[in-house]
Amino acid sequence: MSDLNDHINSIIEGSEEAVPSEDEAIEDIHITVPREPEVNPELYRDVESLLFRGFLLLPAEINGVQFIFKSINHHEFEYLQWISGSLGGMTGKSLERYYNAFMAYGVFMLDGENLLPLREQFFPKLQNMFSEMPALTRGKIIRYLSEVNQKASNAVVLAEAYQTEQYSRFKWAQFRGLDLMSPSSTGILGTNQLGANYAQLVWRSLNHFDDLRETAEREWDNAKFIGSCFAGKGIQKIYSQDKDRRIKEREERVKRRDQLIRQVVYREDPDKTSQDGKYVMTVAKSVEELADQLEKGLRGEKDWHDEIVAREEERIKEQIRGRQVKLQDLIKDREEKQATAPLVSRPLEGLTREEVQQRIERRRQLVAQETASAMVYPELQDERVSNFYEKYLDSQDASYTSPKERETESVPLLPPTRPTAVPFRR
Repeated sequence: MSDLNDHINSIIEGSEEAVPSEDEAIEDIHITVPREPEVNPELYRDVESLLFRGFLLLPAEINGVQFIFKSINHHEFEYLQWISGSLGGMTGKSLERYYNAFMAYGVFMLDGENLLPLREQFFPKLQNMFSEMPALTRGKIIRYLSEVNQKASNAVVLAEAYQTEQYSRFKWAQFRGLDLMSPSSTGILGTNQLGANYAQLVWRSLNHFDDLRETAEREWDNAKFIGSCFAGKGIQKIYSQDKDRRIKEREERVKRRDQLIRQVVYREDPDKTSQDGKYVMTVAKSVEELADQLEKGLRGEKDWHDEIVAREEERIKEQIRGRQVKLQDLIKDREEKQATAPLVSRPLEGLTREEVQQRIERRRQLVAQETASAMVYPELQDERVSNFYEKYLDSQDASYTSPKERETESVPLLPPTRPTAVPFRR
């Protein structure tokens, strides 16, 4: 250890003897432990409100009165169907009664007073109040309450991803064995009457099974330690298998968390491995997988990168084919209009001032249309664009026509008119 300190001091002082030996160089090697990708805690803000308060909040002001609405859990939704008589189907009267009860059950505080402890007493008055409101106001309240309940539904999905985080386990250590909806946990009177929501049930179940798994792993480690006293070096194989298994389990948890977040944020289907226009990248995670990819590349087999390139080329070709079809239809329509258009629409005579003004405006419109057409279909104006598209198309495709064929089949566009001017001036 003193030799290593001497080497460090010699490096600081700039000594030429600061060259560590092979053993000391090996000791200086540090292996960085891979870390799981972190998630912004703001993503779980609604999840924590749903877990530790029981609902999401929506403040509002109606006719100068302060309201605070809340999300509704599955127990309340089921109770709404009972009291509104909508179990057999939604009719006109039962539908109106359901929405009045829906808004009444969504009220948490009215003018600074908590209505949850005595909500059943205030419920008829709240129903009558909402039924007497204008239809526009009622529709706006229902729409906002529906958005809050949609956010609560997304928070239920994210509860499984939230459970995998380290700070979620800290919260579990604080609330384990307690009723999450009791006033002592939420700090709000009346929350014990609401019942546990789906996010709380999922979070408690997943944490319970994680506790069982950790207990089993701890007992298994103790059993391996005892077995290593008798098996000797043979126990190393079991240690290696357990290490690989735990790494794989951790990767699966991270993958599952990523799928849930993408489902809520990007609206992706977690059951599908790939979607239209999106590709799944497979990266080698071990030496065996890397060697397998190398062997496939040497044999000429396509990997995920080749498939992405092929799909992108096919997409570009399909897009250009569609543009060619539209271009041919545009040329055909123009030829038909030119063939049927009369050369002289009226006898030659002088034009009035109004007719001249109309023709000037019409000419401006035609120039603007030709400019817009050139922007959408640059093949009509620039032959280089057609030659560029030719590289991406199959010349044997029946729907494809070369630029030379289009020149013989179509009528060329007339160049834009130029203002008359005197060529020579004195």
